Amino acid sequence: MLPDESGAVDVEISAVPASGNSLVRVSATHDVFVDSQAGFPNTPMFVQSISPVRFPNTATQGTFDVVGFGFDLALDTFVLGTTPLSCVASITGLTCQLDLSTPSTDSGYTSFVGQRVSEYVQDAQGAPVVSPRVAPLTYTLLNAVFLEAMEQDMSADFECATRAPATAVVSAGMPITLEVEVYALGVTDGGMLPPDWVIQAGYYDVGVTPYDVISGVTWQQWDVMSDSRTDDAINTDNDVFALDVTSAVTATQEAAFRISQDGGTTWIYCNAASAGGSSAGWTSGVSVEWN
Repeated sequence: MLPDESGAVDVEISAVPASGNSLVRVSATHDVFVDSQAGFPNTPMFVQSISPVRFPNTATQGTFDVVGFGFDLALDTFVLGTTPLSCVASITGLTCQLDLSTPSTDSGYTSFVGQRVSEYVQDAQGAPVVSPRVAPLTYTLLNAVFLEAMEQDMSADFECATRAPATAVVSAGMPITLEVEVYALGVTDGGMLPPDWVIQAGYYDVGVTPYDVISGVTWQQWDVMSDSRTDDAINTDNDVFALDVTSAVTATQEAAFRISQDGGTTWIYCNAASAGGSSAGWTSGVSVEWN
């Protein structure tokens, strides 16, 4: 029979958390609580979600959004793994960019950490001033983002090259068939496709380097059950993997393949065949257009 903020009887009852868990308040304006594996006593910030949750650890273009509350850019610092973040306030929390003067050393699942390193104190006139805290307050969201690592193609046992499509211009909503020619020792010379291999084709803005952007690349995964794999009819050690990609809207784009041999943690980006394939390093994709 306790009253709520309006004076009426409060009928909201929080759920009982699982054994060993805590109830965590997840709203800055309402008494909304969720069951959490960890409590965050004395920590004024809370993250509800991060988007996107997967992007390259070499990204230097683009931002990701942190939805939550309790952030104060005058008092807090933020890192993703070991990489500092440059963040600005947004309506829902933060918009952050990795401060990547060099690629991140992190790969795979990476935690987001916010620290309250300063606090407000009063000066002699009673005005608030920022002062360093004696002991920072730390908030950690474990495994917040999956960082993909780009692997340079330096091996004599691997090569991939994105072919120019036979039909590169179609109507919006229609598929364009993309092909990549691949040589991989023990795989394309008669072997099975290993279970941890991932092959993707994607399209992106012209002139963009796909492993340098946080978002903006539309990737589609090659499916062993529905997409084709054939011999290239020139060198029996090489195979051609083909899949259809589609844009629902009009777009003039570049397209390319990328291949992971470890389930999607590290990727080799397949340079255009006309530009020498992956062994020549990345320069460009191939032209595609939906009109």
